[in-house]
Amino acid sequence: MQIDAFLDMNILTSKGDRYGPLRRIDDRLPSHWTHAFTKAHAEPFAQDSCGNFFVQHDDRRVGFWDHETNEITWLAEDEKSFAAMLTNKGPEVELKPEQVISVWVDPAFKAGLERLK
Repeated sequence: MQIDAFLDMNILTSKGDRYGPLRRIDDRLPSHWTHAFTKAHAEPFAQDSCGNFFVQHDDRRVGFWDHETNEITWLAEDEKSFAAMLTNKGPEVELKPEQVISVWVDPAFKAGLERLK
């Protein structure tokens, strides 16, 4: 599936579930993931910012592969239905400091921030 026109867009399903944003697959996939995709008859065509992938099945269905569960949630019957779910804007979330329980910060990012101080 060609995704250049859809980069940074999000998916909003009819149930109100959100996925995305769509990103190019930027790294070589580990062999155990490649095996999982092959077994599921699904080809990855994009990823999100959390390490999950958007895949297209041999029968043209489009799904979301969760790297933590190794499960695919089928989102659309074909590319056209998938494209109809695309939206430019993700949900706006604003948290108060007391609502944040914990965060993880990439050590390289943190080091970069500290250099700016």
